[in-house]
Amino acid sequence: EGSAKSAYEDGWKAWMDGDLQGAKSGFNKAASADPKSPAPHYALGIVNERLSDRPGALNEFRTSFTVKPDYEQGMCAYALSLLRAGNKGEADSFLTDKHAKLPESARIATCYAELKSQQNDSATAQQLAQGALKIDPDF
Repeated sequence: EGSAKSAYEDGWKAWMDGDLQGAKSGFNKAASADPKSPAPHYALGIVNERLSDRPGALNEFRTSFTVKPDYEQGMCAYALSLLRAGNKGEADSFLTDKHAKLPESARIATCYAELKSQQNDSATAQQLAQGALKIDPDF
């Protein structure tokens, strides 16, 4: 939809200008104008993290893959946000589940490899990363 695209572009421009509140406003308008689009929610999650609003970020990332269940960017951002918040077990459980449900996803495998690396499980991280490269050598 035109108004959603315009609002998203306004949010993106504000982000690029370092205007986090303007970015948040633009992405919120885009999310309202096109509630089925995951991108504005993902972008809001990123902005909320930058604003140190972890609960708000987690909520927006979760919304991104709720409105579009295969939205892997949102899933990955959600898991890594959980990890940064110190919720390692929850992040691990979440990615274990998503990796089992989406075994052909290079993005989820790469994200899971990052989580394992952060948990100092280098062997599993390497195995997951190699698996991601087999799925998509260009990823």
